[in-house]
Amino acid sequence: MERRMSPRLAARRRQGDGSVLAAATERQRDRTELDRGRFSATKQLAARETGAARVRPAQIAGVVTILGAIGVGLRALGIDEAPLVCFLASGALAALMTPFCAPMPQNKEYHKFADRRALIPGVPNTMDVLSNFPFLIIGVSGLAKIYEPTEAIADLIVQGPPIFASDWDWMPWAVFFAAVACVSFGSAYYHLKPTNARLVWDRLPMAVGFSALFMIMVAERVSLAAAQALFWPTVGASVASVAYWAAFDDLRPYFFVQFFPLLSMPLLLAGFRGEFSDAGYYTIGGILYVLAKVTEDLDRSFYRASKHVVGGHALKHLFAAGSCAVFLAMLSLRLPIADGA
Repeated sequence: MERRMSPRLAARRRQGDGSVLAAATERQRDRTELDRGRFSATKQLAARETGAARVRPAQIAGVVTILGAIGVGLRALGIDEAPLVCFLASGALAALMTPFCAPMPQNKEYHKFADRRALIPGVPNTMDVLSNFPFLIIGVSGLAKIYEPTEAIADLIVQGPPIFASDWDWMPWAVFFAAVACVSFGSAYYHLKPTNARLVWDRLPMAVGFSALFMIMVAERVSLAAAQALFWPTVGASVASVAYWAAFDDLRPYFFVQFFPLLSMPLLLAGFRGEFSDAGYYTIGGILYVLAKVTEDLDRSFYRASKHVVGGHALKHLFAAGSCAVFLAMLSLRLPIADGA
C-alpha cells in the first residue's frame, strides 16, 4: 500500500534536494576555479619558460664576434689588456647565455643523407663511410710525428720534427691527433647505420678534438699556466656535453663546445701575440672547417649539382680532414717569431 507524503514533508524534501544540488554545484564551481588557477599557473610557467628561451644561437655568436672585434680594435689602439678582458667576457657571456636558448633536440631528418648508395657490397652510405679515412691517416701521422719524429711515417704529410712552445705542449697536441684518428672510426661506424645512438661515437672524439685545439691556442697565445690548469677540465666538459645530449636530447652544451672556440679564433689570432708564425695556418684551418659546415648544410644541393657523384656530407669530411692536415703541417713548418718568417 503506497504511503502518501504530506504537502509539508514533500516541500521540506524538495528544499533538502535543492540544498544538496546547490552544495554539489558549489563544489563543482570550486573545483573549476581551482583548475583554472592551476591552468593559469601553468600558463604563467610556460610564459616564463618561453621568455627564458628567447636567446638565439645567432645572438650568442654575435656577442662573441662583437667582443672579439672590440678586443682587436682596442689592442690596435695600444690597450694591451683589452683582448684578454674581451676574451674572458665573451666566454663568460656565451656560457651564461647558452642555457637560455631554447632546447636543441637532434633533428631526426639529420640522419637522412643525400648519398645513400652502397657502392661496395655490404657498405651502405659508402661515400660517407670511406671519406672518413683521411682522418685516420692524419691522426696517426700526427701521433707519429710527436712520439717518433724521425720515423718515416711521421713525414707522410710534411717533413721535419714538430716545434712546440713548451715541454708541456706535446700533450694537448697528442690528444688532438688521437681524437682526429678516432673520428675516422666513430664517424664511419655512425654512417654505416645513422642513428642518434651511433652519432654519439662520432661527436665524442670531435668534441675532444675541439677542446684540445682550443686549449693549444690558449697555451701558446694567452697563458700557458691557465691552459695547463684548465686542459683536462675542458676536455672533461666536452665529453660531458656529448653525454648530456645523449641523455637529454639537448645540444646546447655541445653547441657551445663546438662553436665558441671557432668564433673566438679571430680574437686569439689578432689580439694576442703568438710565439710562432702560425696565424696563417690557423686561419686556413678555420676557413676549411667553415667550408666543411657549409657543405654539410648543403648536402643534397651538392649531390644534385654533382650529378649524384658526391654529396655535401662526404665533402664535409674531406674539408674537415684538410683542416686537420693544415694543423699537422703547421707543427713542422711554423717558425719562432724571433727568428723571422
